[in-house]
Amino acid sequence: MIKKLRVAVDHGNRNMKTCNFVFTTGLTEQDKKPARGEKYLKYQGKYYTLSEKRIPYQRDKTQDSRNRFWILTLFAIAMELEQKSQIQPEDVIQVELPIGLPPKHFAELCERYERYFKGDGKVQELCFNDKVYHLCIQNVMAFPQDYAAMMTRMMEIREIPKVVGIDIGGFTSDYLLMRSGRPDMDYCDSLEKGVITMYNDIISSINSEYDMLLEEADIDSIIKGKNAVL
Repeated sequence: MIKKLRVAVDHGNRNMKTCNFVFTTGLTEQDKKPARGEKYLKYQGKYYTLSEKRIPYQRDKTQDSRNRFWILTLFAIAMELEQKSQIQPEDVIQVELPIGLPPKHFAELCERYERYFKGDGKVQELCFNDKVYHLCIQNVMAFPQDYAAMMTRMMEIREIPKVVGIDIGGFTSDYLLMRSGRPDMDYCDSLEKGVITMYNDIISSINSEYDMLLEEADIDSIIKGKNAVL
């Protein structure tokens, strides 16, 4: 039976996000099935597991030579599918895939991202945690990230002459000007000053001043007001 599913995915430089899941943008590939209990994805004869070691920043994620962002997208879709009890092994799932792009890069990368993540449109077989799925990416729709976020408050924003949306991500901070609810693409940018660069500055400063090597998890704990063993 053919079933349809919409899975929105944010391909962040620090984290991958769906409506229900957030996980680090990191991936490990291996030839053998992982140890029992570890979540894995099997695709085209290879086994993949998620990793806390981030993939280095790539402005154009379609150019990754190992197609890791395609595999991470399959992970995101499979995690959402796992929540759907009505999906049966014989079903073919047609996936609609909304994705986001920084406003500054949208015009340049929009069509390239849509082509890349749609692939050839054929049915793909994958195994996620011992469960087999058959899916095809039916449609990919790219949106400017700031604009997509502000759409959730559009009733208010359209009544205001000028509103600036700011999206602080892993590697970039993006801003976009809205005029009475319409995006003004002449006033937008993606600055390479995100959370990752802030963490790198903190780690470098602490190491230089106190001869201590922090990890990002330590900084996360401190920011959240939790105990951190340093």
